[in-house]
Amino acid sequence: MELQILKISSRFAVLEWKNESCYYTQQQYEIYVNGEWRGKGQTNVFGIYDLLPDTAYKAVLRYGREERTLEFCTQREAACLNVLSFGAKPEGEESSAEAINAAVACCPQGGTVYFPPGIYKTNTVFLKSGVRLYLEKGAVIKSLASRRELAVLPGDMRPQAEGVGRAADEAKRERVNFGTWEGNPVDCFAAVITGIGVKDAEIAGEGEIDGGGRDGDWWEDPVTKRGAWRPRTIFLNGCEDICIAGVTIGNSPSWTVHPYYCKKLAFYDVTIRNPAVSPNTDGLDPESCQDVVIAGARISVGDDCIAIKSGRKGMAKRWLCPSERIEIRNCLMERGHGGVVIGSEIACGVKEVLIKQCLMRETDRGLRIKTQRGRGNASVVSGIFFENVIMEEVKTAFSINMYYYWGPDGHSEYVQSRKALPVDERTPRVGDLHMRNVQCRGCQAAGVYFLGLPEQPVELVEMEGVSIEFAESCRPDEPVMADGVGPVSGLGIYAENVRSLKLSDVCVSGYKGEPVQLHGVWEVKGDYFGKEQP
Repeated sequence: MELQILKISSRFAVLEWKNESCYYTQQQYEIYVNGEWRGKGQTNVFGIYDLLPDTAYKAVLRYGREERTLEFCTQREAACLNVLSFGAKPEGEESSAEAINAAVACCPQGGTVYFPPGIYKTNTVFLKSGVRLYLEKGAVIKSLASRRELAVLPGDMRPQAEGVGRAADEAKRERVNFGTWEGNPVDCFAAVITGIGVKDAEIAGEGEIDGGGRDGDWWEDPVTKRGAWRPRTIFLNGCEDICIAGVTIGNSPSWTVHPYYCKKLAFYDVTIRNPAVSPNTDGLDPESCQDVVIAGARISVGDDCIAIKSGRKGMAKRWLCPSERIEIRNCLMERGHGGVVIGSEIACGVKEVLIKQCLMRETDRGLRIKTQRGRGNASVVSGIFFENVIMEEVKTAFSINMYYYWGPDGHSEYVQSRKALPVDERTPRVGDLHMRNVQCRGCQAAGVYFLGLPEQPVELVEMEGVSIEFAESCRPDEPVMADGVGPVSGLGIYAENVRSLKLSDVCVSGYKGEPVQLHGVWEVKGDYFGKEQP
């Protein structure tokens, strides 16, 4: 195995083993830094933390009888401001909000705001360009979790013109959007960590960020707006060159980490965890973002683990910005509704997504695409590659659903009609998807469930080297959330309204009926191999 450096900063470095295994290495390794033993590991992506700025290091990794060596130098640091010096209270009894934000405001570019061990209660920490937050192991930034303590980020608004009687001038001002909820520009509470228009910033270390979800009433009656929509734990709006590494993030009121109209993002070696029963607590949701890398993440949440989005139709008309050039690799996803999900708010489109070397365990679905009529003709999903992935006890391995019923009009006749409707400016499109070298063991409901529109079928699905093995006793479950689709179990491959389906070395075993069911599939190419039932 070879080692590569993903990120070097002033106080940490993130490394990655280059191999073909999914998330874990084949055997455990030991880490030595400048001759000091730093522990053991078995993940392909790992971080070395609590380093000193502007210092040369030699990392030696030993596995079995072999070892690999990397030499590097950490970055310089303009300043290190300890939040205790600004009056932060590490006992977790009083608010440290003013002290933390004072430290951030005072920190020069290239400097670090440092959190020693302790619990720091706060409402919102606002990030600043060129400033790093570093959380030492044992440090916890914890939300006060009260609506009374949180600022509101306004949604769709026009900045006020100065003076009185300048309506014409005000009308010319460009509209801005700070708050958002499920693809619409609306008011929402500020996250415990919030960045607006921030560039070149970091959040790193072995500490924790606690969104306070279980400590308030955020999970009660979750679809009702009370004052404003629920906050995230980390919210980045219009940011660029942001790195989050090492930290554990969780107990989120809603989506945990939500980058929104951002560019050049890196998420390395992060842990995201929420209770399985917590509503809408997606793990990481890049929305209308470009050039995103998620490597070495461990995600276990109450909704989708990673969901790629790009807003509703109104956003596509006003701020058309697709999510594109996103790479997800060496990640562990557990329990969520979907491992990697595209949608459903994807009115601006999603393209050029690579998911590889990931491990998914007990998620409802592995790769999940969900959209519906009304998302608009700019809602195009294309260039999705799903390679070298292992799924264990996933209910449905692959699903495409163009009849997704969630939302105010999700059950309407227009969205759910199985008749071919006119293709117009409201019609979404699903283009090409490619699944290669995927093993799914202990599948429950369905191996493949593709449900396209009759007027706009899914264009191309290629599956090569895909193995799906059902559990001996399959538990029924809904493969997609669409009207008229009930629970199934042991369903091999179901495809409806697909233009081209290419199967090569696809093996399904343990299915409970016909291995393949095709309806409205225009073209089928390649070989299909279904094992005989015992």
